[in-house]
Amino acid sequence: MAPLVTERKATGMRNVLRGHLLAVVLVATALHGDATARQEALGGVYLVEGMNPDGVAYTGVVELTATGAQWHLAWTFEPAGTAIGFGVLQGDVLAVIFQTDGGLIGLAAYAVERSTTPMRLRASWIVPGAADVMTETLVKTVVRDPALLRGPRQGV
Repeated sequence: MAPLVTERKATGMRNVLRGHLLAVVLVATALHGDATARQEALGGVYLVEGMNPDGVAYTGVVELTATGAQWHLAWTFEPAGTAIGFGVLQGDVLAVIFQTDGGLIGLAAYAVERSTTPMRLRASWIVPGAADVMTETLVKTVVRDPALLRGPRQGV
């Protein structure tokens, strides 16, 4: 089976994605406003459930932390796999670029649902070469240590 994207195209796409995200970060920094209060409420540990491009569902845990205007995300998937990402919060949308431990790079836009209890983030995400937009849902937990949530469980 041929790869979806050649290494050369993937490198070019990564550079374009990084450039676009940098522009978003710069604009968001200028519009900082009430970001501190939003960061405190948004940061934490979340259960994650989503659908991969191959149609296989996944679950896991993701931790959101903020440094200034920049958000850092660390996913741990069940039964195995990790991803890291960074992004910017603008209003109630968290835009994130991420990379899996397998090298796959993607872009996600999370709609923050602050009025739900517990808080939820619903994402549409895409990777280079994929024909469809995938979905992911994060549900905030009261657990502060993501290691306590790892292991088999039913859907989010």
